[in-house]
Amino acid sequence: MHLFPLLKPVITVLGVEKIHHSIRGFWMKKKFFLFLLLIILLSINKTLADEKHGLHAADTYKKEILVAENITNVRPFWCGQRNVLIYSAEEKGLFYYDIKTGLNVNVADWGNTPLACSPDGEWLVYADKFSVRYDKGTVEIGVVDVWRHEFKTGKNQKFVIADDGHVSSAREGIFPPKGLTLYLGRRPNERMEMPEPVWEVVWSQRKSGGHLWLQDPPAIIGVYGDPDKDRFALEIEVFDAEERIITIYPEFQTFYPLLTDKQNRVYMTVEENDGLRVVRCTVDVKEEKLSCHTVLQEDGHVKGFDVLSDGETAVFTRDDDRCVRIMLTGKKKADCITASRYVIGNYVAISPDGGWMTFTANRKSDEGNHDISDLYIVELKKD
Repeated sequence: MHLFPLLKPVITVLGVEKIHHSIRGFWMKKKFFLFLLLIILLSINKTLADEKHGLHAADTYKKEILVAENITNVRPFWCGQRNVLIYSAEEKGLFYYDIKTGLNVNVADWGNTPLACSPDGEWLVYADKFSVRYDKGTVEIGVVDVWRHEFKTGKNQKFVIADDGHVSSAREGIFPPKGLTLYLGRRPNERMEMPEPVWEVVWSQRKSGGHLWLQDPPAIIGVYGDPDKDRFALEIEVFDAEERIITIYPEFQTFYPLLTDKQNRVYMTVEENDGLRVVRCTVDVKEEKLSCHTVLQEDGHVKGFDVLSDGETAVFTRDDDRCVRIMLTGKKKADCITASRYVIGNYVAISPDGGWMTFTANRKSDEGNHDISDLYIVELKKD
């Protein structure tokens, strides 16, 4: 096989196509030939490396889709196994965006805050913040009405009263990875009878909201400030043969659990004087200890972070940046995979099927006195 036909397009682009007129002249320029060959090999190697990790950054530049303008600071999230994105818009209400149809569907009015989707993706649970009130017999503990929306029928239904402080911080942690059991923290004094369908509710005396779930063993993770030790504590409620609550004090002074991956590891942000880094931790519930190492460290603050299903490819946003970046965890090189003309916001999340990414971007209001956050999605090209 002759290499010249493969090299000819490259040679032509470089403006030296006359080299092919003479085979003898071509070989006299063997140093140039070797240089071109090296360029080709490096290009092939980079392409193979990109394909190995499944994403093609260049393909995403023209695919950004504006989902909604002026969303609230409530974190958008993907719903179960559906390609449906949940968000709330300022003064408009609670919505979901369906990728298949491209439609935004209004679920509830302004003042309703999305909490979580059921693992099967059939239900959305949300809280009516206008219903917050003191629990019966107290003047310091708040409760809130919790509603559910069934995607199949479009029906909304108030179905349980919960501790407002718990559900406000629990995020998707109110559902385990499977089933329709709810974990709603402290049981309020004020109660209501749940209408059909009746779901099981697990009440707990944990001090923290349940942020994340581990799958093996099943355990819910939260964080709270311990005034006695003047530091934050990681609280883990384990649901195995010895159902129990354990408390771990990480070596970090200030931290926050972000997510767990399919490899049963916990990712946390760690705040330090020179910025904010992301660590990945393995939890040993028997020994009640963490084993952590840094997977992302930036000069500025990391704002949004998520990982793909491989557990090694991460996307993130940072202060005053104009794109979402992608990298292999633990590496320093991060490529841009969006082309936003605005400063990237606080949120980034990968869809359950790994095919889409959502992120926010900030722009100035018409008056120029505050930032407005807009919500986008972008398709991630995969092999």
